[in-house]
Amino acid sequence: MKRNTLAWILSAVAMVGVAAVTYWLGHTLLPPRATAVTVGTIVPWYLTWGMIWMTVVISLIIAANMFLVGSGNESSHPVPAILPPSNPRP
Repeated sequence: MKRNTLAWILSAVAMVGVAAVTYWLGHTLLPPRATAVTVGTIVPWYLTWGMIWMTVVISLIIAANMFLVGSGNESSHPVPAILPPSNPRP
């Protein structure tokens, strides 16, 4: 199967960008931890940061997979071998 290597690699870079923008938005929009403790909103603060980090990690996993598929590494997408029967019937 022919793969467009450049498209896969650029898509992987775009996924790393998604991870970076997600972290940046969280860092920019969320208040510091000390403020969340003072106001009494530490549980939503933890939950929000948990969702942000899950998004970052999943984006990086997808980016790594896209890079491996795009680079043409055969181990990244194994195909089971279909062997002919060892004892063909007459």
